Amino acid sequence: MKLPALLEGRLIRRYKRFLADIELCPGISPDRRALACSLNPQGILLSRKYTRLFHSFAKSPVNPKPCANISPPDEIPGLADGTIVTAHTPNTGSMAGLTRPGSRVWLRDSGNPKRKYPLSWILVEAHPGVLVGIDTGMANQLVREAIETGVITSLQGYQHIRNEVRYGNERSRIDLLLESDDRPRCYVEVKNVTLVENGTAYFPDAVTERGRKHLRELAGRVAAGERGVIVYCVQRQDAKALRPADHIDPAYGKALRKAVAQGVEAYAWRATVTVKDIRLDTQLPVAL
Repeated sequence: MKLPALLEGRLIRRYKRFLADIELCPGISPDRRALACSLNPQGILLSRKYTRLFHSFAKSPVNPKPCANISPPDEIPGLADGTIVTAHTPNTGSMAGLTRPGSRVWLRDSGNPKRKYPLSWILVEAHPGVLVGIDTGMANQLVREAIETGVITSLQGYQHIRNEVRYGNERSRIDLLLESDDRPRCYVEVKNVTLVENGTAYFPDAVTERGRKHLRELAGRVAAGERGVIVYCVQRQDAKALRPADHIDPAYGKALRKAVAQGVEAYAWRATVTVKDIRLDTQLPVAL
């Protein structure tokens, strides 16, 4: 999956689960910095006394660096260099190990000025040279792309793929539904994985009742004569295997092992992650 041109910055903090304050890198070109700022003033961490000044700089044709001369608010000292923005964080997990202040991060511009937070946090550098894709919604797209291009061989042979289809006894939505006239339907649940410890990827990174519900629903599909599959999409390159995170949510690990024993198929695929594209290309062993 090719990525659009991203804005680079440094993480200040993540908070309220879905928000992050980020300092854009001073090296960003003035026109891109102006665009990021002008998309939505509510996303800029400026005290009220700077708001009108900001607008005058952003709209003035004689000032090519509209944000560079505006200081951040007093509550975030020492960051007078770059523009401070608030970005949407498309990840509901704990993001363990990925929220250290000062980490290099990359943002995607939605291009929608009506969004309250038009910038979304997409990538973070966990360690030097190790980029991590944090957007959980992107995992579904990556898995679908890998199926359609033949990368995930175990999910080939289906004529149609549908997204977000309602199913099950617990009012769930399946991420991907694979259908064909000559075989039972295949229900594919996708999980984004960002936690890696000593070369092992772990899921989940926080307690998840919802995750256990999805495993029950998949087991129900298997009992009905259809396929139930869970694909762990590991959006970082330093993982060599995947395990359930029993040290974080032992109930999920127990539920996963039970579901597999009931016929649910569990696969893990690792992505190559760069600032230009993200692609699933390596299957990892799932150690239960």
